Parts: sequence; C-alpha cells; structure tokens
Amino acid sequence: MGEEEKKADNGSMSKWALWKRRLVVIAIIVACIWGIFALLPFALSFVSFPEIFVDLSEKMKDSPPGLFRDQTLSAKYGISRKSGGGLHVIAKGRVLGWPFTVTADIDLKFKFFGLDASGTADFRLDGSVLGGGATFSASVPGGWTADVEMPKRAITDNDPFIKSVLSRHPEETVRKLVFDGMLSFNAHAEQSGIFTSVPKWEAKARIEELDASVNANNKPVRIENFRMGVKASGIDDHVDIGAMFPRIECIEGAGYVLSNAFASVRATETAFLVTEAGAKFCGGDLHLYSFFLDPKKMNAWLTVYIDGIDAGETLSHIHGFNGQASGRLNGKLPLRLKNGEEIKLGNGYLHSVPGETGNLKLYDPTPITENLMMSGVSRDTTDNLADALANLDYSALKIALTPEDGDSMALTLKLEGEATKGNVTVPVSFTVTFHGQIEQLINTGLRVATRKEQKKQ
Repeated sequence: MGEEEKKADNGSMSKWALWKRRLVVIAIIVACIWGIFALLPFALSFVSFPEIFVDLSEKMKDSPPGLFRDQTLSAKYGISRKSGGGLHVIAKGRVLGWPFTVTADIDLKFKFFGLDASGTADFRLDGSVLGGGATFSASVPGGWTADVEMPKRAITDNDPFIKSVLSRHPEETVRKLVFDGMLSFNAHAEQSGIFTSVPKWEAKARIEELDASVNANNKPVRIENFRMGVKASGIDDHVDIGAMFPRIECIEGAGYVLSNAFASVRATETAFLVTEAGAKFCGGDLHLYSFFLDPKKMNAWLTVYIDGIDAGETLSHIHGFNGQASGRLNGKLPLRLKNGEEIKLGNGYLHSVPGETGNLKLYDPTPITENLMMSGVSRDTTDNLADALANLDYSALKIALTPEDGDSMALTLKLEGEATKGNVTVPVSFTVTFHGQIEQLINTGLRVATRKEQKKQ
C-alpha cells in the first residue's frame, strides 16, 4: 500500500472517530436535557416562586366609583409533581378584594426539539358559586388552545360575592335588588403560533329564569323570567360584541303590567343601539325602534308606538276615571329617559281607530263636569252631559298629553258619539282638559323631570 493510500485510510478513521465523539457528546447532552426535564417536577417543589400581582384599575376605570375598592389581582402559587407524572399547581390569592383558589394538573410530553403540555384546571371564588373549569394544551414552539366553562349555576343576591358587590353600589335601587336565576359561561381562546400570530378568542354568557324585585322610588317593581345571552369575540385586545336579544316574560310596577317584552340590541363603541323593542300592554302592543342607550348614564331619547290597546284598561290609569269602556286605541308617546329613572314626556296621544266604535260608561262623571263648569259651561249642560256619559257609544275618542310651562302637564280628553237614554238618542261632542303634574293626572309610579329641573341642568 502506498503512502498516499495509508494517509487516506488514517484520515477516514480520524473523521469517524471525531463523529463518534460528537455522537457521544450529543447523546450525553440529550440525556442531560431529558434528565433535567424528568427531575423538573421534583426540582420545582423546592423553588419559591414570586407572587403574582396585576393592577386592574385601568381596565375597570368605567366601573361605578367605590364598587371595587381593591382593583388588583394577586396570587401565591406552588408547583409539585403529581402522581403518574406531570405537574400539580395550586394558587391562592385575591381578585377585586375577594379570595380565590385555582388548582391545575399538567401533563408534559418532551420532544427532541420542543415540549407538549396539556391539562385541566379548576377555579373558584371562595365561598361563592361562581367558578368553573378549564382544559388547555400547548406546544412549544407551536401554539396553544384553552377552553373555559362555568356550567349552569343558580345565582341569588345572597351569594356572598354578589352580595358584597351589590352592597357597595352607589345606586340604592341596585343595593336593594332581590333576585334569583341561572347563569352559565364558556370561552375558547387559541394562538396558532406563539411567534407568528396573535390570540383569537370567543366568550359566551347566558342568564336564564331570572326573577327580580326591587323598590324603585318607593314603588315595587318586579320582573319574571328574564333571559339573555351575550357573545363577545376578538383578536388580541380587539372586542366585538354580538347582537343581544333580551326577553322578559313579565314586568310589573306602578300598577302596570308588560308581558312578553323583547328587544334586539347591538353594542357600539359608546352606547347600545336598540334596533327594536316591544311588549304586550293592556291587550295591545308597544313598539320602539332605533334608539341609542347610554349604558353609563342610562340616557335615551325614544318614541313608544302604541297599537290596539284596550280603551277601558287605559282609561283606568287616569286619576279620577270611574267607569268602564270598550274599544281599541292607537297612538304614540315621545319620551326621554335620564339616569335610568327620570322621564321627560313629549307631546303624546291616543285615539280610537277611525270607523270603529266603542262604548263608555262613567259611574261618576264629576271630575269632567266640574272641570267644564270651571271653564264656563252651564250646570244644565253639564247635568245633561253627566246623563249622557252614563252610556255613550263613541265614534271618536282621543287622549292627548302635552307639556306646559313650569311643572304642569295638560291631559285633554275628546269624545264624540251618541248617548242613549230610553228611546232617545242624543249626539255628544265635548273636549275637556285637566292640568297638573303628571302624577296627579296619570298613575306613572316614575319620577318625571319638569321643565324647571331641566333649566337648572
């Protein structure tokens, strides 16, 4: 064998020896990495982790003042090896001043160039029914997914956490709220690549079978079977809120009853757009269309359209009316809602359907006859009118409500028809107007802003 061939053989052997040494080193490194990962759960048991502290005040700057005195999240946590392998995590802390507990079990699967993790978690507000579970999975350097769910839970105003929050609300009406119902929540979030994409998420909450009662301005108000779902989704910190369709089986207050109330609501950046709302009332229908509701101040301008309500039920809400009536009424009522409870009324009216007739029987016509006498109508005329109102078949009935100067309103009642007494039929046509504050004219049970109050603003 020549010298050159010997040198070539020696070179090949030295390269092979070099690669063997490299493979041994790589094997040792891999073994060390696997050893470190295998010992990681044990090692973490002896590690003291820093406390988590998050300031939430910026995200809660729009919440009512004083509602959450502590607007932080803090937690102390520990990690240990769970039976069967993997990690067990437990964390205890306070969120918005209330104690909570989180536990999680994590399974780890080590790859040559990365790590897969999956597990479950349970979280609870201590002493409260509010809480739920989560499942999650992650791949490093890949992405992750997480699902959170709170199954349907019965909630009441006596839940310790809810009671604590309500007791600090600046509105007395909210502090005195009594309710019970069902609440559920679920959410999904994912990120396809930690370094190549942003998180996407979706959350849904639903309230069902909610009954509530409260004294509003010393007037009892009750709602029955309120239900609504809320859906929100987003990419990173961008939020889109889906259309909401609240439903209420019954609303009762101030002597009025609304049934089968509904609304279609969409969220904008600064307010809620109510595209349509309505309810059954006095045997007819109420409808509202396209108005904005400011959620912070509960302000809104809207017009209530009234269709086919019962004349007798409607007249029974006018103070001083003592009798019965048949027929249907249509109309509209513009109003402004301020701070959720003050109402400013515009020029509203109700009228009978042209071509349709009804009957009116007044057992005590004194409020009408006395008002006409003060306007200069003779007693003989008012006495005859009193007899006519005992049984009047009307062809036109109109009720108008008009704001006046100061704190007064004008309620005008116009009637046209024929009165029957024995075999005699007498034509009747009159208009009478009552003046006073709205509470003196109509049983509203609500605070109505007067023009004097409006000028002060």
